[in-house]
Amino acid sequence: MKEFTKVCNFSYCNIPYAMFIDNKDRYFFMRRDNNDNYYYTTYEEQKKLLTVFYRNRKILNIKMGDKLQTVPKVISGTLAMVMTLSMFPGCAKGENVVVKDSSTSQEYNYYYENPYEDKFDFDMDEFVIEDDDFKIDTYREIPGAGDRVMVHDSAYLDDILGTHQATEEEFNNLIDSNSNIPEKYKQLIKDYCHNYITYMPNADRRILYHNLETLKFISVDKMGLILSTFDSASAACYYPVDNSITVLDEYEFKKGTWEYQILFHELSHAARHAMFNQNGKNYEIQSGGYSYNNVILDETLNTLFSIKLLGYDEKDFAYQLQSNYLYAIIESMDNYDLSDYINHSQSYFIAKLNEYIGQKGRSNPIFELIQMQFDDYHDEYISVEQSEYYPIYEFVLDVYCKNRITSGMSYEEAENIKKDLLDIILFDVPEGYQIDTNHIDQCFDNYCINNGIEINKKSL
Repeated sequence: MKEFTKVCNFSYCNIPYAMFIDNKDRYFFMRRDNNDNYYYTTYEEQKKLLTVFYRNRKILNIKMGDKLQTVPKVISGTLAMVMTLSMFPGCAKGENVVVKDSSTSQEYNYYYENPYEDKFDFDMDEFVIEDDDFKIDTYREIPGAGDRVMVHDSAYLDDILGTHQATEEEFNNLIDSNSNIPEKYKQLIKDYCHNYITYMPNADRRILYHNLETLKFISVDKMGLILSTFDSASAACYYPVDNSITVLDEYEFKKGTWEYQILFHELSHAARHAMFNQNGKNYEIQSGGYSYNNVILDETLNTLFSIKLLGYDEKDFAYQLQSNYLYAIIESMDNYDLSDYINHSQSYFIAKLNEYIGQKGRSNPIFELIQMQFDDYHDEYISVEQSEYYPIYEFVLDVYCKNRITSGMSYEEAENIKKDLLDIILFDVPEGYQIDTNHIDQCFDNYCINNGIEINKKSL
């Protein structure tokens, strides 16, 4: 039997659902009624909901070539049969799939198609998180999973890593004593720690200090790095499982270079992510969480955090478009600081963003859509109409203009703010994204009208 934890209630197209998570952080959905009784969804419903929580498609781990089967699970003390996948080949695209209920031996037939070829045609306005059930991640013990403990907030590190915040001298001594760090990287890491303490004094240092004690560097050639990262443009990659950074041996990582920035990026992962065994418990410390976990949000938060530590102005970001969005958002928020990336989970960021815009549940699906836009660009099996991404532009515009445009402004003054936003969003964005700036212009005009600003097209 596998136990599941309820994450949140939500509604889609006026149908109430609940999201659950198992001890491997895999999600799935069930229908619910007003009394919190749960009912099975159809296979097509699961696929539809997966488009909203797209990056978490490990909910069912649907991949071409997988077979479906059902296994018993325990949900709130009630035995239920939920479709999951066994990871073995045998089902090609377009074949009939037999799903067998292991408790009754009853078989169900589904026509299996590659879900990545489907249009992701969902209406963002129909998706509403019910915030009463949305939890900010803190600390979670998972019984029956090897004493696995998930930590999503630095407030819970006292009993694990102690309370001491290391000084710069202690960091330098630790780096010098770690023989797994080659000499060519030691000064760079010392510079990183100096900037970390100087520019982010409120960021917790305990995870970084813990990881630097055993951090090792693995040098590989270009092909070795590609095989490790599946990214031909990568220069390094941090792996929390064994606390290592794989680096391309030929790079010198000089200050001001892309490679230097990438190593700061990977060190910032090591400042927030850790996996280790201590006193019989397997700890996983991460910025993601069980209420909200989005890969692109973690990467962009990490990118902006590491850029802040460089000590010089840099607009050439990793995950360029997605980081541009987030830069415009964070530069607007007055209730979130980049040190919060180290100290808190993604759920904390989402909660603070919802608080800033004053609209419960709006931020969550936007970042799923940003994730989808990223995957759309990189995955040949995904093809989404540009109009599906309009909610992103509308959201970023609303956030950026919230405290910048006032009813007393002229249209010309407001236009300069829109121009600044477009300069941020469009900086160095690959052409393949095809950002619809005409729609942004239309949204901007509507924003001005709603704020009592008379539109004067003569300024154009």
